[in-house]
Amino acid sequence: MFAREQTSLTEAIGLLGPTLENARASLTSLNAALPDLEGFARDLTPGVEETPATITAFTPWISQARLLFSEPELGTLIGDLQPAIKSFGHVVNDSFDLFKQTDLTSRCFSNVILPTGDTVIQDGTNTTGASVFKEFWYTMVAFASDAQGFDGNGSYTRTATGGGGTLIRTGKLSGRPKNRDILYGHALNTPLGTRPKRPSSKPPYKTNVDCYKNAKPNLNGPAAAAGPADRVGK
Repeated sequence: MFAREQTSLTEAIGLLGPTLENARASLTSLNAALPDLEGFARDLTPGVEETPATITAFTPWISQARLLFSEPELGTLIGDLQPAIKSFGHVVNDSFDLFKQTDLTSRCFSNVILPTGDTVIQDGTNTTGASVFKEFWYTMVAFASDAQGFDGNGSYTRTATGGGGTLIRTGKLSGRPKNRDILYGHALNTPLGTRPKRPSSKPPYKTNVDCYKNAKPNLNGPAAAAGPADRVGK
């Protein structure tokens, strides 16, 4: 019999050595893990001992929960809420596009609008040192104060009529009748011009460029220079 199985027996004996080596390594690792396993089992024992009492205390809640979620109770309400839940799911799905637009708006404010609002306009002796957004709200407060007066016809603003020895006139104004397309007036001082100057053409409005990718406007750059003053004389 052994002679007939000599080849298989030889192969088995040849594999026995590596098998014993692997078994020894596995048993060594198992032996090293036993202390931790023993500690885990010791810590788990109090919880296991409390399991029967927990199940006993939990059973009445399960009974009441079954009654609560039955058809006469919350079952009907849950059925009625299903259309609303379905609609809410559509709202959540559609909100991803809204979040993308909100993100683009937030980036626009963070990268362009808010830094621009912190700029201080340099206007010679008229420089206030305040940032643009502060000067804007100072102007709004002044307008609100100026418009507080009112009578039976509603709010009104008190203004002083101009007058002086310097005759000024505008250039030809579009959209006005002939011979009335130039306006005249008298000023106390010679006009200096208005900042910023009117651009020669309308700035391009690019709808295919995200706002936050634009450079911060240079409020003190060449485009912010004073424009030509109104003409003096006839």
